[in-house]
Amino acid sequence: MDISKYRPQFTIYTVDSNQERLTVLGDIIYEAGYASEYRFQDNSKALFELRKNPPHVVVYALSEDPAPKDILRDGQFVEEILKTAPETHIILVCSSEELDYGLAFYEKGVFDVLGLPLDGEIQLTAAVDRAIRIDYYNYLNEQLKEETSSLDVPSSDLFQLAQLRQWDQKLSKTSGLSDLVPLLMDDLHRHSNGKTVLYFKYIESRGTLVASYSCGVSFASVRGIGIDLLTGQDDFMRDQLFLPASIPKIKQMIHEVFSVDQFCAHSLVQYGKVKGVVVVLDVNQDFVADEYVKFVFNLAERYLDYIEVTNKYKRLNVYDEESGFYNRSTFMEVVQKEISRSRRIELPISLVIFHIHIRVKTGRYLDRSDGQIIFKMISAILKQNCRVYDQFGKFSENQVGLLLPHTGKRDAAIKAEKLRRILESANYSEIIPVIDSVKILGGVSEYPSVCADADELLSMADDALSSLDANSAGKVCLVKAKEGFVPDFFVAET
Repeated sequence: MDISKYRPQFTIYTVDSNQERLTVLGDIIYEAGYASEYRFQDNSKALFELRKNPPHVVVYALSEDPAPKDILRDGQFVEEILKTAPETHIILVCSSEELDYGLAFYEKGVFDVLGLPLDGEIQLTAAVDRAIRIDYYNYLNEQLKEETSSLDVPSSDLFQLAQLRQWDQKLSKTSGLSDLVPLLMDDLHRHSNGKTVLYFKYIESRGTLVASYSCGVSFASVRGIGIDLLTGQDDFMRDQLFLPASIPKIKQMIHEVFSVDQFCAHSLVQYGKVKGVVVVLDVNQDFVADEYVKFVFNLAERYLDYIEVTNKYKRLNVYDEESGFYNRSTFMEVVQKEISRSRRIELPISLVIFHIHIRVKTGRYLDRSDGQIIFKMISAILKQNCRVYDQFGKFSENQVGLLLPHTGKRDAAIKAEKLRRILESANYSEIIPVIDSVKILGGVSEYPSVCADADELLSMADDALSSLDANSAGKVCLVKAKEGFVPDFFVAET
């Protein structure tokens, strides 16, 4: 959904003790169209204003310098915001050196953490938009509930209104399309006085509609019925599915299979995409114009949109959207669990951090979209050449972590070198012509031979990576254990 036209209705606070950076961040939000006149250098003043006029989003840059005693520090400031205005979303901004510190604030309830320098103005705007979409859909749902509660209906329609409210309560307990469709079908079956209701799932990749649910008739009698929308109809466009009753192939199928001339069809849309078509037999088109039916579809689609936004938000809290890898905070949770398991079964576990250097041809420029495509290619290559139980994490725009369970340091170094050569030999310029070459540097560490816990596993792999010369050819470095280090258990070298 395009949220840009609604941006002026939402208030954004920008808080940063650095005046120059405060201006930059505030201007980005202002130019995006948000109400961003609230800018603060002092955390205490921001909190004072927030108590009077809670914003929808607070963009807060973590303090770089020790603050005076009368200014709230980062952790206390975040906690006070969430305590005072729990519905306010907090987006943290911090330098790349402070990223580990900033990511820890996810546990306190912040919405997002962005590293500086920003990857273009769109990165901050997109983060604010994600937060606002959640507020906007919550607002629509609340507005819808108020409309139903304030409807002035005749006493004869009170039973129908009660049914609608009951269905609304059932909808609120659904977790997706598969839960919602049966509820919708049953309600339409009841409202149509027992008419047959069918649901055809739309399979976009094949351009087909396939019967997947029925009400009022045994599903066994409709199983396997489908419509190929593409064959023999070169001019078919997906937008036609928004008005399914006008599609000739649907009319033909209903007539031939069910011997019915009158029917109504309504598409079921989630987040702007048609997911399927609901067909009610033996009714005319006035049925879908019925106020109750329109309201039911409207409510169902808003719930589907809300579920999609919520699920996407949950995914973003766990995975990196571009690569499908774990994000840094989730990856570290996986590392901690794997080390506990490694300690229990006394098998080693290794970590590889790859740093990706992309060289572009002289006089050419690699834009953000090209960088995303390259990273998707790299992630696909890594997945293709690793085991099912190996785990991946994206640390930054150019760093990837690879966790290798049951793998000693030497085998991990050999694996890392093999992957490095595969990645460097890939023909990226065939997809992105501006690419000259890709260089990979790798740092390898292992538990228990060289470190004692998850934090050390990460820091020592990072130390190994940092020891490599950024100007040299691609290579892999295996870190050494510190002098006098005693491992939790001993691993036999292969």
